[in-house]
Amino acid sequence: MEKLNFHKTHGKAINKENSFNTNVGVSQLRQINTRILGGGASQGFAAFKLFEHYIAYEAPEYVVEIGSQKGGLSLYIANIASVTEQFLFHTFEINKNRDWYNREVEGIGHWFEKLEIISPYIKSFEGDCFSQEIIDLVASHINLYGKTLIICDGGDKAKEVEVYSRIMKKGDVIMAHDFPDDLGRGEIFDKDINMEILDYCEPWNQRFIDNKTLFKVFIKK
Repeated sequence: MEKLNFHKTHGKAINKENSFNTNVGVSQLRQINTRILGGGASQGFAAFKLFEHYIAYEAPEYVVEIGSQKGGLSLYIANIASVTEQFLFHTFEINKNRDWYNREVEGIGHWFEKLEIISPYIKSFEGDCFSQEIIDLVASHINLYGKTLIICDGGDKAKEVEVYSRIMKKGDVIMAHDFPDDLGRGEIFDKDINMEILDYCEPWNQRFIDNKTLFKVFIKK
């Protein structure tokens, strides 16, 4: 029997005490790492379960994540897609070398891309989400499948919502992370949302707010 060699630096740079603190305050989510399925994430634990509930009850056929980062949320959704075989999941990251492949900060790109080989329901991409190539790719899948869910968590969330909400169908859903925390700090604000073409997607929007996830959820009119 051959003895396995274990990875010695995965998660080395991360403070493990905060990674598993389910009671962390909203304002702290920006400074700490959440560990889920062995990988790093910037979303709080409540967001993961709410995503799973949303997918189970609303049954989107196409789910898009803009901003894979370390990939914790990407891997979580990828597992749901692969296990259920009920929707297609695409995740986009502008620079995979920064966090996606970085094992010291709990990047999970190495494992996600192994899953891609065996599951036709998931795929990761590297590139600028504002490039016409990626916009066209997403638009073609939006038109091919039923209900779409788009998760905006990249570097310019306001622009992500603005660009991608325009190519969605009526009834498709878009959400963004890092709305203001309890100290008023945020990367996207209510004023950034075009309410002429979007409306709050209830009850999901309020559920994400009540659980202090920093997400807000909108539906295309």
